[in-house]
Amino acid sequence: MAILARARRRLFALRRQTRGNVAIMSALFMPIAVGLAAIAVDAGSLYLERREAQSLVDLAAITAAANLDDAERAVKLTMSDNGVGSVLVKSVEPGDALDEIVEEAVSGGQNLVLVEKGHYRPDPALAPQDRFTPGGYPHNAVRVTMHIEGQLFFGAGLIDDPKIVASGIGHGEAKAAFSVGSRLARVDDGLLNALLNGLLGTNVSLSVMDYEALIDADVDLLSFIDGLASEIGITAGTYDDVLDSAVSIGDIAAVAADLTGSPGARSALVKLANDHGAAGVSVPLSHMFDLGALGQLALGEGPSALDAAVGVMQVLTAAAALGDGENQVALDLGLVVPGLAALTVDLAIGEPPQNIAWFAVGDGGETVRTAQTRLYIEARVGGTGLLSSTGVRLPLYLELAYAEARLKSVSCPSGRPESARVEVEARPGIADLWIAEVDRDSFRRFADTPDTGPARIVSAPLIRVKGQAHLEIGNQAYQDISFDHRDIEQQTIKQVATRDYVNSVVASLIGDLDLEVQVAILGLNLPGLVTRTVSGLITPLAAPLDQVVYGLLTVLGVRVGEADVRVHGVTCQRAVLVQ
Repeated sequence: MAILARARRRLFALRRQTRGNVAIMSALFMPIAVGLAAIAVDAGSLYLERREAQSLVDLAAITAAANLDDAERAVKLTMSDNGVGSVLVKSVEPGDALDEIVEEAVSGGQNLVLVEKGHYRPDPALAPQDRFTPGGYPHNAVRVTMHIEGQLFFGAGLIDDPKIVASGIGHGEAKAAFSVGSRLARVDDGLLNALLNGLLGTNVSLSVMDYEALIDADVDLLSFIDGLASEIGITAGTYDDVLDSAVSIGDIAAVAADLTGSPGARSALVKLANDHGAAGVSVPLSHMFDLGALGQLALGEGPSALDAAVGVMQVLTAAAALGDGENQVALDLGLVVPGLAALTVDLAIGEPPQNIAWFAVGDGGETVRTAQTRLYIEARVGGTGLLSSTGVRLPLYLELAYAEARLKSVSCPSGRPESARVEVEARPGIADLWIAEVDRDSFRRFADTPDTGPARIVSAPLIRVKGQAHLEIGNQAYQDISFDHRDIEQQTIKQVATRDYVNSVVASLIGDLDLEVQVAILGLNLPGLVTRTVSGLITPLAAPLDQVVYGLLTVLGVRVGEADVRVHGVTCQRAVLVQ
């Protein structure tokens, strides 16, 4: 029993002895602690590398977006300026095998940076990952993606170095305001007064000096729309809210009069604003202007977002063409064009395509068009010789499809307006011109082509002369036009013309006119004499009729075989990081 008791006392003593337990436990857990520390060090290092790579990629994306024309070089300079020289920078296009490119670079021990140009749409309705389209046109953004191997300090012998991928998208927004149409180079106040009064239902008579002042006057576009909003009682909302409204020609003239700095233009505009006819003609603004994303700005914010001037005469004539309720006007120009016994004109203007205006703001892809136009002119001149008891009649029919201009791209490589470059592609409207009789019932139905037949040039009891001629001018090919900062600042108008353009269309038609003479009087030489007499009477009509045709069409912003394009302003915002 004594032995058992001593053994028990020794066992209890041993249990009470705790010295050395910490050392034993430390020895047991030390490998785990060292492993955790190693993981923490490696994780922290990788996190730091990831942050440094992301910062560098973000900076490279912004720099590349500010230098779209040479994005790859901009990325290389950004890398080298930040101490990263041993990296392969490669531009890629949609369709390139990115996985193979990355694998090849990694297997060769190279760090890789991919540069992708594309189009970025800052549309809240799109998911963030869907806003950038690689290769999308026009290019306005760059995605830079870096593939590097992270460095492990403790785990290098256990696992392969992890891959670090950092990506950023830089977006450099630039917008341009542009239009298609034509500006008056010379003024014929008789033609202008006849046309505008016919379209507007007014009796305003403006002088040559009035028109010249209107032609030379510009107003700031968005300030003009702000003024229209106030004129029609819209005190809050967006520019699109105003464009969804209709205004009168009188409202347009009144607002332009307040904004113009030209006394002559102001005087002419006040005359129009006070005319009862102009006050009664309504114009849908959405058919004139398309502001794109700027239309969502609140009223009053526009002038600071875009500096773009628009011609007062351009606005008035576009409004006159759109504002005529019937889109058709008949004019008697006999007193306007000397040398003609009578001259009557029927003009029909087609309804513009939905959501297509003649003036637009955008960053690429926007389209502007002139209106389809039909013009029927009937000229009469007194006869001579065998035809002294009658007269000669010459009917002309012109059908012009819309001219079109499309904004290809807007870029500000340095982020400043001085570096702005705008690319536009344009084509003139195809023109069909006839000396012929035209089915007047279908004249206004633009979905149909009016039937034509030989023109009755002379209709006398004993002598009848018919004739017909046709001329088509136009081609479907677009022509590229470039505008730089100087062009935009000086409001340069650039023109595209069809390859087979003929300057004097009436003279060309008369030259191709085939005459058919029917004479009820005996005489072997009478048909030939009649033919020569008729030719002698109608050939001098070419010059005055060309003047009428070009004068009327130019006022409407269209020309035969030509299209005028103007860039009114550009806004350049510095490149920013968007993703």
